[in-house]
Amino acid sequence: MYQCHAYNELDSRYSSGQLRVLAFAPTFDKRPVEEKTYAAETGDVILRCKPEGAPQPKFTWRKGEAMCTQHNCMCGSKEDSCGRQIHHAFVVFQMET
Repeated sequence: MYQCHAYNELDSRYSSGQLRVLAFAPTFDKRPVEEKTYAAETGDVILRCKPEGAPQPKFTWRKGEAMCTQHNCMCGSKEDSCGRQIHHAFVVFQMET
């Protein structure tokens, strides 16, 4: 239990509260990744990943077996060497939590 004591020349007051330290595994219950996302040709699309956990989880993006970086995936009419679709829509992955 923590207690704060505030005072001045007129009076004093106390307030108290508990501190609870949480630790839990990553979860997507509150903010799951969108199952389907659409993009216009020649446009950009942002895919967001915001897992919740304590401590704050780190995460990566993958397409099949290939690891994606923040700006390495495009989608469209043909496949690149990682099997990702390439044409005109550029995928920007949200890498920060």
